[in-house]
Amino acid sequence: MTQDFQDITFNRNHRHESAAREAAIGLRYVIAAIAMNIVVIVLALVVEASSVDGAGILALPVAILAICAFGCGAYGIYSMLDALGWSGFASAFVIASLLVPYFKLVTLMVVSVLALNLVRNNGFGFRLFGPLKKR
Repeated sequence: MTQDFQDITFNRNHRHESAAREAAIGLRYVIAAIAMNIVVIVLALVVEASSVDGAGILALPVAILAICAFGCGAYGIYSMLDALGWSGFASAFVIASLLVPYFKLVTLMVVSVLALNLVRNNGFGFRLFGPLKKR
């Protein structure tokens, strides 16, 4: 008995679709990092502007949230730039730019747009929750 393989087809766009999926994963992390950074900025401004004793107790949670935002942003950027085919040096430079206050939001948004274009150009519709689906 011989097996018939004539109806088997291979996905010729596997590399591009895999890159789009990786970029979408990174994009979700970057969106979380943007949200956390906005919360950090707002809380830091509230702590600075308040004249109530004990408002400094918020400084520790704000610092922890800032570190978590950096971690999410760094992983997301690494994942997206790997999918985009950027070099390791460029990825390290972009991740290092996350250490600059306020500039990190611009960096996160610019890289997010690049990744979202990659996802859409490969025929996927991006959703924040759930799996990627072909359009």
